[in-house]
Amino acid sequence: MLNVQKKICTNCVHGSPVPVNRDILCHFKGIVSSNYCCSKHRYIPINLRLKRKCIQCEHFIHSAERGKENKNIGYCKLFTVRTFDGTAKNACSKFSTKQARMQGTA
Repeated sequence: MLNVQKKICTNCVHGSPVPVNRDILCHFKGIVSSNYCCSKHRYIPINLRLKRKCIQCEHFIHSAERGKENKNIGYCKLFTVRTFDGTAKNACSKFSTKQARMQGTA
C-alpha cells in the first residue's frame, strides 16, 4: 500500500497557516481553505518543513538594543515591528534564504 500525500494547501510551499482559524495564507491566492489546491501547488520537502526558521530569512533583522544579550532577537521587516526570537518562530510563505555577504570587497 502506497502512502500518497494529498495535494492541499496545508502541505504547499506557498502557504502558511493562519493562527486564528484553519485557513491558509497563500502567496498567490490570499486566504484559502486548508483543503483547497491550485495549479501552483508544490509539496513542502520534509527537510524544509522542520528546519526553516525566521532567523534564516533575509527579511529578519537583528535588534540592536536587545541583540547584545541574545543574537537571535530581532524583527521581520515585512510583517512586524515587535521583536521576537527568530529561532523559535517558523518561517512564513515569504521566506527567502539569506545570501552570504561579500566580505573584503572595496
